[in-house]
Amino acid sequence: MSNRANLGRRWRETPSLGPNHNIELHTGQAEFLARKRASALGSEGLVDAIEDLVTRTAARLAIPPEWQHRPLAFARAYLGMEA
Repeated sequence: MSNRANLGRRWRETPSLGPNHNIELHTGQAEFLARKRASALGSEGLVDAIEDLVTRTAARLAIPPEWQHRPLAFARAYLGMEA
């Protein structure tokens, strides 16, 4: 059997990637999922780092009396994150 015919045969015999199928992921799909997970974790880490920066900034600033009830909002505005 030629490579082309064999490829077509394997394509037809491969089950779909539905949720009920327990098949090994192809290398490209596994890499995509790994990158997607890393991106999500990186985004969560970035959000945490930004919130830490806002909290540290609020603790170090001399917050005006009219903003004493919302120090984090003042720190975000000071950092240019909020108008």
